[in-house]
Amino acid sequence: MSNAIQKAVNKQDVLATLQVMLVAAQAKLQTYRYEINQQFSNPPGEEKGQIPVIKTIKFIEQYHVASSQILNVQFQGHTNRAANTFFTSSWGLNAVINLLVIKTFETLISHSSWGKTEDKAYFIIPENNALLRVDICIWLYKMTDSQVMENQDVAVAYLVCKSTVDHNKLTLNELEDFISKDLAKISKNLSYREGSLQVKNNPDNIDDNTVKKVKRYLDEITKAWKNLNDEGAKPNV
Repeated sequence: MSNAIQKAVNKQDVLATLQVMLVAAQAKLQTYRYEINQQFSNPPGEEKGQIPVIKTIKFIEQYHVASSQILNVQFQGHTNRAANTFFTSSWGLNAVINLLVIKTFETLISHSSWGKTEDKAYFIIPENNALLRVDICIWLYKMTDSQVMENQDVAVAYLVCKSTVDHNKLTLNELEDFISKDLAKISKNLSYREGSLQVKNNPDNIDDNTVKKVKRYLDEITKAWKNLNDEGAKPNV
């Protein structure tokens, strides 16, 4: 068999492999969506410590083939677009969301071994006098060099779900405990105690402007909870 024919055969094999992985990615998205809908439609079955929700507002789904060499950059781009689709803010909320998401999934995105890997997380976001829960599910399949073409060695699927938090079933202490765990993902030198952001020296090279945005994010969350729990306050989503 000539080299040209062999290359054509190899390319067809690679394309077939990629197509199979994209089908698997689509199936994973369907599973994620089903799991989230089941979790939200059966609140008594929620695990202790979960943030309760009233209703699902919106889903975003994405699947594609990418390069593991620049997956970090591509992931940040998708995160930024998803945040801009979900939220509009004049004070930099989206920058905080991106930071939370990127830090949370940092280990997954930098995973170098071939095969399947996945992770899930959710965050609490303040918007229009409401508290929103944003669930993110990510699935990756990194293929071996012999299976793929250059710059197409990982199949990616992610789902983002935006829901309204049921503030009636969430105490301020529970909310603050959840916030503290999120801050630890950004930097071990950031903490939240007695309703205020605590910053130790040199919080992992996070600049002062970002720290200010994180503080605003925390203030907006606690303010939204307090407003919602005042008699007659209604979320506007």
